[in-house]
Amino acid sequence: MDKYNSIQKKLVELCERPHYCGIRHPSLSGTICEDLLIGYLRDLISGLKFNRGVVSFADKNKRGVELKKEDFSTQQDIIVYRGQPIWYIERIAIVHISQVVCVIEVKKWTTPNALRLESKQGKKLARVKQQFDKYSVPSFYVTYRFHDRLHNGVSWESESKKFFIDNAYCFFGKYTAQGNRNRYPWEESGWNDFNTPCRGQFEKLVNDIKKLK
Repeated sequence: MDKYNSIQKKLVELCERPHYCGIRHPSLSGTICEDLLIGYLRDLISGLKFNRGVVSFADKNKRGVELKKEDFSTQQDIIVYRGQPIWYIERIAIVHISQVVCVIEVKKWTTPNALRLESKQGKKLARVKQQFDKYSVPSFYVTYRFHDRLHNGVSWESESKKFFIDNAYCFFGKYTAQGNRNRYPWEESGWNDFNTPCRGQFEKLVNDIKKLK
């Protein structure tokens, strides 16, 4: 297995291990997924920086009370940018829009409904996309896993074609159930050799970001 698919497989397993160990907390799961992805992107892409945080649309000279709520984006899972941020502490950055290469929304799980523009998540993504489209900054979407409990034959490959964000990536689309629970990825057939239609999605993500440099 090549380097990129090995990393993709590792990302999928690491995102599920906390749940397997009994940690069932959506916010923590989201943070783990973001941190894992940031770490690998930093290792593989030189010349760009990766942080969660907020993007400033204001004049760079504005400070303090001169700044308004409307001058900032909502918090972004990952901001990909060049140069030094306006402000940085721990793992949070405020980055001026002129430095931003793209923004990435990260989800552990995605369902078909979440890919619809009319869904709660779809409306949120649409607002972010609209905000950044004004500055020709692309919005990326990454999900670690995709599943649908209701409809047979539904897959990431079929459903993502309907998605309104072009730069969308799924690291593991396989989903089956065992009794009343979802199988963990390492319990799925084809896991050992990572035999999944989603092979190559992490490499595609890395290459698509590199194209923006």
